[in-house]
Amino acid sequence: MADDTRQIKTPWQTRIGATGQVIRDDAEQLDQFIRVVIGTQLGSAPLQRDLGVDWLEVIDLPIDDALPVLIAGVAKAFRKWIEPRAKFVRVVPVRNVEKMTAQVYYYPAGSSSESSVRVSP
Repeated sequence: MADDTRQIKTPWQTRIGATGQVIRDDAEQLDQFIRVVIGTQLGSAPLQRDLGVDWLEVIDLPIDDALPVLIAGVAKAFRKWIEPRAKFVRVVPVRNVEKMTAQVYYYPAGSSSESSVRVSP
């Protein structure tokens, strides 16, 4: 039986939530990586307890109190897990009745144009 994995020439990763689909585009891979890191509840990843953001710390706070705590958590996660692939710019909370979400803005490495991704726990 032939080993088909030798025929894959470009890097790829599985698209989360889409069985059988892969991501080959670097920008999409970075967006997905940021969503995973920032959207993970701090302490919930086995063997990597320092991965993520402490969403539970801010979930019940008024938005004015939650924002500085959320920004600090996202900035810390960026420094630890995402840099040098991207540089953190800012977090904007998205007012949503069903769940807490945030728009995270960043500069991909080697790019002068800002990108963003919506993240939720």
